[in-house]
Amino acid sequence: MSSAKSSPAVAAVVVTYNRLALLKECIQALRNQTRRPEEIIVINNSSTDGTEAWLNEQADLTVVKQPNLGGAGGFHTGIKTAYQKGHDWFWCMDDDTIPHPDALEKLLLAAERTPAPAGFLASLATWVDGRTHVMNIPGLGDPSCWLHTILESRSITVHSASFVSVLVARPAVAKVGLPLAQMYIWCDDFEFTSRIVNGYGPGYLVLDSIVSHNTKSNAAMPRGKVSRSDYPKYKYGARNYIFVLRTRPDLKWYGKFRAIERYFREHVFMALTGRAPVRVLWWCLQGLTFSPRVEFP
Repeated sequence: MSSAKSSPAVAAVVVTYNRLALLKECIQALRNQTRRPEEIIVINNSSTDGTEAWLNEQADLTVVKQPNLGGAGGFHTGIKTAYQKGHDWFWCMDDDTIPHPDALEKLLLAAERTPAPAGFLASLATWVDGRTHVMNIPGLGDPSCWLHTILESRSITVHSASFVSVLVARPAVAKVGLPLAQMYIWCDDFEFTSRIVNGYGPGYLVLDSIVSHNTKSNAAMPRGKVSRSDYPKYKYGARNYIFVLRTRPDLKWYGKFRAIERYFREHVFMALTGRAPVRVLWWCLQGLTFSPRVEFP
């Protein structure tokens, strides 16, 4: 969409499901950016809380309604839509992500200064109290080059990031494909961004680009105990975690075996001690055969 001399075209991609109040806050934060995206694309996973009616009143949004395909299916559709519209960058976030006013400006500035073309650039996610959000700490890259990248672009290399403000480069999607919609929820962002680093080029965490991740608590994916309210998500998370371990290109076969065995052993203990339902073992086993196919835009 952009020429060599023009500013790159950015599409913000927001996935939403039944969180209208947070969605409104997220959209307003996008409208208030010092460097506004060329387009805001909202993927509505068939919300039932009035979201559709509100979205229909917003003339400046591109809205795509689809069945509830989870976050993974939402970002699959959103990035595919933005790609087909010709945008250069895809700024992805959940509806509970509230970017600071200069978040996009800082991401694009860093993209101009990184030592190698970025596959993606992630924002620093904080909780409502300003502390780093533990759910969104990225997989840190090689510390030996951090001094250079911090001085050049106020960023550090990472090998994965979450869908809580990550700016994805168009050439990276062309090379490695779209997020795996079949993963539905949990670990899909890790898989996608890791695939970019392994198949295209480096990822960066931009220290000056800050967003607030407005979750109910500052907590990571549950481990050690599964509450009943987490069952609907955990069944995908357990399967997806095994799948990600099984397919990681940076692990040798014995490293994969040890990591998967350790994860299974942990869940056997959880099931035997009542910390998780027995069917959690079935959810883990599904990860051994789960083989979604990458789709290209």
